Amino acid sequence: MANISETDGRFKMLGAENIENEDVFQLLSMIKQELEVGDYDTCLHCNLADVEPDVDSFIKDNYESPFFGAGRWFYEYNIKSMVEWIMYSWNFDKKELQLNKQYAQLINKIIEKNIQFQFEFYDFEPGQAPYSVFKEYYLARPYFDEKDQLYKTEIIESDSEECLATGNQMVEYGYIEDFYTLEQMKSNESEYFADEDHKHQWFEVEENEGCFENGKYVFAPDKEMFFLA
Repeated sequence: MANISETDGRFKMLGAENIENEDVFQLLSMIKQELEVGDYDTCLHCNLADVEPDVDSFIKDNYESPFFGAGRWFYEYNIKSMVEWIMYSWNFDKKELQLNKQYAQLINKIIEKNIQFQFEFYDFEPGQAPYSVFKEYYLARPYFDEKDQLYKTEIIESDSEECLATGNQMVEYGYIEDFYTLEQMKSNESEYFADEDHKHQWFEVEENEGCFENGKYVFAPDKEMFFLA
């Protein structure tokens, strides 16, 4: 399996005031049903309730919700395939894509009203790019490709900024809670070590002191990972 990135950000539905609240509810339900599954997922905070989406809070917050997700190498591929993942399933018996017909009426209305999906997020994949975290922006919308006779995702706008995955940057991203220098770890300011035996094991037996590389790196206890200082 390819490395999986971790993503955290905000999702907004532009133009949603032009459709009925019930349509917004159905769209959130559609996202919950089709995009929260599998290794490469998209989870809106307003969808985290066990029963049904919290559409009232979503509308109250100007059709916006925090979200988290996971991508194959990079999360952007989730957005670029968003509509396809919602609208089609693989029929193993026929070995072909099958249209999820229950969504057709709603997606046609979304296309007609030009509803757009805005994603702003940080994306980090330690196996692919351990020294970088990406600040991303995407604006997408569904459309129907007449030539291929398929519903697809159109990327209207996008922007990407690559930042160093420093301790400070990863705290801002929300990936880690805090980080500590070698001196702070030795004084157990982080309260990471349960006792002196644990501390001895970490420094002397596992030889983690060298991972700080004379101040080049810091340690994040909640992820048990080193990041650039």
